[in-house]
Amino acid sequence: MFRPRQPLFYSLTAFWSVLLLVNFLPAVPQPGLIIGYLWKVEFALALFLGALSVLLARRDFDPKIYSKNELLLIILPLLAFVAWSGLSIFWAESWRFAAHHTLLWACYLIFYLLVRQTLGKPNAVDLMLTLTGTTVFILSAIGVAEYLSTPPENAGDISLRYGKYAEAIVALLPVLIALAAGKKSRRPALFLIFALAGWIGVIASLARTQFLSGHAAAALFFALAVLFARKKIHFKRAALFAAAFLLITVLSQISFSGNRQATTLKRFSADTNNQLSVKVRFLFWRIAVRSFRDHPLTGIGADNFTPAYRTTRDRYVATHRRDPKLIHYEAILPERAHNEYLQILAELGAPGFFLFAAFLAGILWLFLRRRKRSVSLVALAAAAGMTAFLVSSAVSSYSFRVPANGVCFFFLLALFTKEFGISDFGLRISDDEGADKHSPAFYQNAVRRYLPAAAVVVCAAMLVFSGVRGAALYYVWEGSSQIELDAARPAYEKALALDGDDGGAHFVFGQRLFLKGAADEAVPHLRKAIDRGVATTVSYYYLAAAEIYGGRAADAEQTFLEGLRLYPRSVFLRTAYAAFLKSAGRAADAETEYQKAFRINQHQARSWYVAETEGMEKLSLLAATDCRYTETMELKPTAGIYALLDFQQLSNPQLFREKF
Repeated sequence: MFRPRQPLFYSLTAFWSVLLLVNFLPAVPQPGLIIGYLWKVEFALALFLGALSVLLARRDFDPKIYSKNELLLIILPLLAFVAWSGLSIFWAESWRFAAHHTLLWACYLIFYLLVRQTLGKPNAVDLMLTLTGTTVFILSAIGVAEYLSTPPENAGDISLRYGKYAEAIVALLPVLIALAAGKKSRRPALFLIFALAGWIGVIASLARTQFLSGHAAAALFFALAVLFARKKIHFKRAALFAAAFLLITVLSQISFSGNRQATTLKRFSADTNNQLSVKVRFLFWRIAVRSFRDHPLTGIGADNFTPAYRTTRDRYVATHRRDPKLIHYEAILPERAHNEYLQILAELGAPGFFLFAAFLAGILWLFLRRRKRSVSLVALAAAAGMTAFLVSSAVSSYSFRVPANGVCFFFLLALFTKEFGISDFGLRISDDEGADKHSPAFYQNAVRRYLPAAAVVVCAAMLVFSGVRGAALYYVWEGSSQIELDAARPAYEKALALDGDDGGAHFVFGQRLFLKGAADEAVPHLRKAIDRGVATTVSYYYLAAAEIYGGRAADAEQTFLEGLRLYPRSVFLRTAYAAFLKSAGRAADAETEYQKAFRINQHQARSWYVAETEGMEKLSLLAATDCRYTETMELKPTAGIYALLDFQQLSNPQLFREKF
């Protein structure tokens, strides 16, 4: 049967899931050290939404598809949340981070509104769901290929790279299951393949949270389906999926090559590395709570957890110096708060948290109000996927902070509200172009006329913002790729001219300057790096080293003291301070600091102090014959080893050896 060709807007919207693949596409090179937000997916999202908004404006935006419930419970809380995020620009430590958060959430809202425009077109929906399943399959194939080609000892790298994709797959998984197990589903075998492939991809990611969330999402979907849409389930296909799902899970966790094979269950073990991530989460959560206590009404500014981390950690340590978790993550940058709700509370205060909670409460209210009516399996699957996403957000570092994951949630929300958001009174839009300017019809027509234009403006702002960010990161990469500092300097200066708040760029440039002996130039950049989020013990060490080399001993001591205020249990930084005091002729003070480090970790303190005062070669010789000393490459943090060698190469070459 001939089907009329649908307008380009609906066909293009169906390709939204391609956004999940943007990070795999060839793009502008960027540096290894990136602090804060990225730009590629944001740029692609803005370009995609901008094109859709232009097409929709030509087709005449139709507000009549949104119910009053949807407007009051979903759209308005989101709009208010975006507005409050935007206001925080005025008090945030980094206005760029706050602007990024505001533009991203504005894009989420636009994405949701545009997808809702499409869901009334069956052909477009069918294409959209098929492309979504195809994207999940591609993501899983990439993840599995990486898993199979990665040595077991590097399993943590797989989880770090693919955990965010696993979170997106888990959110979409119930929809794929619904399309595979529904009686009236088209191409159920294809969606069965997509669903099982998606689960294999989650397992291959070695992401523990998503492993649990995937089980919970599938179980919740089947529970909702049995309760509210039992007659729509094809039980034989559902049983086939369940059997295959369980078989894949069991077989994937059996080690066929001895104890070296990496599995998700092994990552739940109680070894040091696996327990570290749990301990660090508790530390970050407490620091987020401290941020809220310090700024309960305004918060520290949208997306400013990282820029404000140094200040907040300083306040936290002042009242929790004996917290044993302070010994962790001294040389690793805080990757957000690992809890979306606490991070919103810290960054946007009570008003922002209330608006976000109102948005979530609106979703729940729509579900509970419709619980006795017939709904499709896809709508129930969307509810299950959103629930899994929101539960995962309590321990995840990704959640809405990763744009590709955020659009997955809002895609599911659009599927959900298409049915659950229906009320008996939709937005009644008058077609009377001459309506009185004080009548509801006038304002409703204004929304229909100008909302697509407003969306284009927001998308253009995001394009410019993310484009500038991308260009700045490119110049950092270009500078880092130059061997000679004179050749690298113009690139670094261009990067900082575009984004002067980029702590990563300041750190890399300052480090290069220091290594070339330009200590006076390096100091302000290293200081700026710390102030803009790169507040690690290694950063403090480089700053103190540059100040020592530049003859600013008093400033160096203040840098050590500041670093030790934030990291009182850092053996590396405390022994470095002890060595500094010893070189200044303050032997008694040096011994006091050394004993503090010794009480924290005897082996590390003894070894670091030898490396600081007598060199790495001396430590290597001692470690070979005396078990009280640690091998050079077992010193913690590893980055501190190279920082010490850089300093010794400049200030005390006889202690430096090329082989280290």
